[in-house]
Amino acid sequence: MAGSEEIVGAYVMSPGARGRSSHIAHCQYLVSPHARNDCLAKALCGHSTWEAKHQGYAGLQLEAVVSSDTAAIASYEYCGFKIVGTVPGAFRPNQEQTYLDTHILFHDLESLVCPSRLAEPDAPMPNLLTSRMGRGDKLSTRKVKYADLSASLATSDGCIRERFVVDEPVILEPRFDHCPQRVYTVEPALPSGLTIGRTTGLICGTPQVPREETTYCITTTTTSEVTFRVVELVDCREVSQSINVDFASQLDLVTSVADLLPEPLRTKEYGDWMIWMVHRAWLNDPTLLDLNFDNMHMPPPHIEKRIAPKLMKAMETNTWLRILSLSNSNMQRGQGFELADALRRNPACGLRVLNLETNCLDSSAVCELANAIGSNQDLPLEQLRVQHQKQVGQFFGRPTEEAMGKMMASSQTVIKLSFECDDAHWRNMISRALLRNNDSKRRQNALVEPEADAPVDELTLGNVALQHPPPPEAGTVVEGTPNMIWIKYVIQNKMFPTTSQLQSHTKNSGVVLTYSAALPLIRECRSRMLNVALNSEVVVTDAFGKKFNGCLVRWTDLHENWHVDVLAPNGKRCVFKSRKEPAFSVSEAWVEWLRAIAGET
Repeated sequence: MAGSEEIVGAYVMSPGARGRSSHIAHCQYLVSPHARNDCLAKALCGHSTWEAKHQGYAGLQLEAVVSSDTAAIASYEYCGFKIVGTVPGAFRPNQEQTYLDTHILFHDLESLVCPSRLAEPDAPMPNLLTSRMGRGDKLSTRKVKYADLSASLATSDGCIRERFVVDEPVILEPRFDHCPQRVYTVEPALPSGLTIGRTTGLICGTPQVPREETTYCITTTTTSEVTFRVVELVDCREVSQSINVDFASQLDLVTSVADLLPEPLRTKEYGDWMIWMVHRAWLNDPTLLDLNFDNMHMPPPHIEKRIAPKLMKAMETNTWLRILSLSNSNMQRGQGFELADALRRNPACGLRVLNLETNCLDSSAVCELANAIGSNQDLPLEQLRVQHQKQVGQFFGRPTEEAMGKMMASSQTVIKLSFECDDAHWRNMISRALLRNNDSKRRQNALVEPEADAPVDELTLGNVALQHPPPPEAGTVVEGTPNMIWIKYVIQNKMFPTTSQLQSHTKNSGVVLTYSAALPLIRECRSRMLNVALNSEVVVTDAFGKKFNGCLVRWTDLHENWHVDVLAPNGKRCVFKSRKEPAFSVSEAWVEWLRAIAGET
């Protein structure tokens, strides 16, 4: 109403009941008693009809509270209702005081025609605004249509021109579907007294001076964010066709890691790279700790036997591989049984993570894998993922769930399991076993750190100097001629060699040592040397050159991430960390110790 902020009419639109009535919009209307008989019901009904059509509904169900049955019927007919039900007799005795609040009518929106396009054949669909103008003590709702807006606005009639009066309030409100972050601009400028909201699009104000009829172009720009990634799907036949037959034949003749052919380019020589990686696992390459074929389509075994079948066969003898991740790699049912047989036969397998999710394994293959893992008590497996197989539904069935439950009951190492269990008994057993194993893992980590309660300082690792060696009988560094090469270098230079330094040293001695042979030799000898040095005195220098004396408590090297724990004489514990290999040196006492050990051999 003019001069107040009172709401005189409203309607609520919501989806109808589920099922067969989900395509029907349900509307409830209410008009203030002192504002009735002013065509507000017609305006509300008309607006709701077009709004329902705009939102994709096929029909409309109305429930109105108006002044009389006659007013209700007139409103419905105005909105296009062809069939009006009979008003119950209980509402007829006093028609002036009767409210049609329970009468329900339907309107088919399929035949409702949207406003026609403008006269120009190529003109865009007219965009519409809702106008509310205050006049005295009445509120009339009008629909104003503009021809050249840049976005679709709500409408209910075909009016093109509208006249506004000076000193009368004007509100033009855009109606959009949900879309955030709009910016509105208008060209040319609006008449004096009218403004447009930059982010709301609301045109409001009171015109101050008359102005000739003008077409205003309202433009909206919308900003949104789209997050996606692009992946390349490789067909199995394309992988097999990309394999260089000569390269694969030469690779099959290689029986030593030192004689491996150069690594093919993964992005361009896709098939050759997969064959090369599998052959490394088949040769039991000590430098291959992580084999990841995630989202890499392995050809079926009948098309290429040198990838999936050979990989499963390699797991019978491989002892160095720690992570085998084949998620979404087209692993077939037969390879599931082959992998289960390999894990059962390999007591020295060092596999800790096995990821087989989103492949083509059925319930019997997963069941066989669970039985194999449960029967190999020496397998240090910590993570197993087999969910989301393409050949089965959400659950694998009772026999597989039983096998998985028995596997967890016997395994003391599995702490993460991706497997959905429907049976309550086996699900409870699996959950209890996971809790048990995780608690045991936590206790083991606590035992590895006996000084965990001591104050800890984290520093950046620079280099480590070994000071006092253990008794000579503790030496296990020298075993065979290759290790003697490393020992002689340390005795001569009082430091651990890098790969290039060891190769240069052997070359001067007339021995050719390849990189593929030098790298595992250095890692093995360095590990043995540091294990012997545990609980002995060391001097660690941080990145700023500050030296710390103490006892070597623990050291780890995981993917070139070094952690060295040192316990100072005052009980303070220092943890030195580095993302690259530190420099190691030895004292004269260590040199004499190495000479004694080498002399004994």
